[in-house]
Amino acid sequence: MYTREQPSTDDSFSTIALIERDPAGQERPGRLRWWYRIAAPPAPMATASLREREGYRRGKYISNTLLGIIAILVVVLVLIGGVVNHSLLPNLALTLLFLCIGAFFNRQGKGCVGVNEVK
Repeated sequence: MYTREQPSTDDSFSTIALIERDPAGQERPGRLRWWYRIAAPPAPMATASLREREGYRRGKYISNTLLGIIAILVVVLVLIGGVVNHSLLPNLALTLLFLCIGAFFNRQGKGCVGVNEVK
């Protein structure tokens, strides 16, 4: 006779448990952790609302995008501005300054201009 297995009583992988899990426990040591400390908003509490968690996710995405653009700009600054056309140096340096200011504002939670900001 076929007997059906009873589901386990361990609810650690239930949908609600996965949603409400402490985000600090999900953090893995990564190569970009230093950049997140500089440019990403702080991680929300485990009891944070969906809006706060979404703001954190957006801020982390924006910080990754800023890092990529800054890396490309530094390469352009060195190769093109430094070797080929010196007149581009002020424009590239000003753009780099604005990107660094953007990283600072992203850390403060003001990364999306024109979007409802997370408070």
